[in-house]
Amino acid sequence: MKGTHWRGMLLAVWLFGWAVAHATLSWSSAPPAGPRSFNSPDETANYFFARRVAQDVPLAAPALADDASGIVHPRSMLVYDGRLVPASFIGLPVWYGMAARVGGVGVLPYLTPLLAALGGYALYRLALVFFPPAVAWWSALALPLLPPWWYYSARGLFPNLPFAALVLLGGWGSVVALRTGRRAGAFLAGAAFGAAVAIRPVEAVWLAPLLVAAVWCQRRRLRRVGWAFALGLAAGVAPVLLQQQATFGHPLASGYLLPPPDGAAPVADASSLLPFGLHPRRALQNFWRFMFGLQSAVVWPAALGLALQVHRWSRQSVAARWAMVAPIVMAVWLVPYYGSAVLVDNLDPQAVTMAGSYVRYWLPLSVMLLPYAASGMLWTVGRLRGLWLRRVVLLAVAAGFSFWSIRLTLHEPSDGLGAVAKAVRAGYAKRETVVRYVPANAVVVAERADKLFFPLLPVIATLRDPQVQRALPALLEHRPVYWYTFMDDAAIVAVRDQLSSAGLILGEPVSVVAVAAPERVFQVRRGAE
Repeated sequence: MKGTHWRGMLLAVWLFGWAVAHATLSWSSAPPAGPRSFNSPDETANYFFARRVAQDVPLAAPALADDASGIVHPRSMLVYDGRLVPASFIGLPVWYGMAARVGGVGVLPYLTPLLAALGGYALYRLALVFFPPAVAWWSALALPLLPPWWYYSARGLFPNLPFAALVLLGGWGSVVALRTGRRAGAFLAGAAFGAAVAIRPVEAVWLAPLLVAAVWCQRRRLRRVGWAFALGLAAGVAPVLLQQQATFGHPLASGYLLPPPDGAAPVADASSLLPFGLHPRRALQNFWRFMFGLQSAVVWPAALGLALQVHRWSRQSVAARWAMVAPIVMAVWLVPYYGSAVLVDNLDPQAVTMAGSYVRYWLPLSVMLLPYAASGMLWTVGRLRGLWLRRVVLLAVAAGFSFWSIRLTLHEPSDGLGAVAKAVRAGYAKRETVVRYVPANAVVVAERADKLFFPLLPVIATLRDPQVQRALPALLEHRPVYWYTFMDDAAIVAVRDQLSSAGLILGEPVSVVAVAAPERVFQVRRGAE
């Protein structure tokens, strides 16, 4: 017990030290002036709406009142009922916004690194229930270095890591509550699970069966604390349901599932339950590329560790068997559901990097595999003879894992955290130059750069959408429109041809806007002008 206590203390220092390291992306990419920018439209949207919640104003923001205002919104946002609303789930903006009411808007980028540290400690305590102490120790030590965990802790306005951390905290809290019978602990555990589901409702498909099975197995011990857990679960979900009612007119609506104009309940059909369809071959290909390929240093040892656990099935405790079932249940849903999608997050569609959406969608599975990776590694090292040899090999493995993680997370040329920070800082200079030049009432069609200019300027996501081209003449009756693009000359000629069919022309590039080649700014005009 004494050794476990000291290990827990050392681990807490380790995890919170890494939380500070994870937060360096946010403070190193803070703006010299103006609002903070991010390298993703999802982060931009979550930050924008969390700020509104923190400022105690309606989550939905006023949209332009002009004609054709329905096209004037950045990616990851929609115009609904004359207001800008999130195009996805609103749980993260709601919960982070409420936290920022207490800590100030400045804490928003740093909440996820804090949750990551707490989740790491919860993983250690949970793993002690299901695995030997050495496996729990090495799993928790490795977690802040696990590339998906590190990457999405640093890029903290994505919802995937907060969801995973809250599930870990809910699991640890549930174990403590069942052992001690403390209702306060049960309430907090339920609240963690409720907030997790509110942040990522789609994950309830695999999380709910695991919770129901756990409740059934522990139904006798739950008599004392079950009501407190249920109350906490409701408390974790309620603020988001109320905000969805206020924003969309129905508590179960979201940007993914908008209610009809008559205020009736939103209806989920096959396309909303399986939005990417079901393509087993594609799912397995993506899983191979983004898990076995990109995260090979974790997945292959985890496969060995899981095989060893299955081999020892008859000798395993009930808790250890549960730990084996959980990743299987997760994989059965997560792999085909997200793997069936065609998701392109990089200008190079063949790129396999930490920024790929598959990585963050499968983040809970990566975390769940970590104790099995530690188990496989320790079993392999344990085959060696000699205590000092085993220690040297363990240190070599830890050093190799750290080097692999740093290279993959920090130094990947296109999407590593170093490249992200550089891109964000460069974006501030571009934004300042463009905002200084274009009229204050202008709309900027920004292609993939909408995240730079919003919310300083109203933006349209792309000029290549035929719907946008048809709507622009009406918008030009009220506001000037500029096009910011990084396309080459051949692509711009093709866009000119498309615009001509809509009665629009592009002016000459604005030479006074000093943005990096080949990025240019054109004014969009009606052909008669």
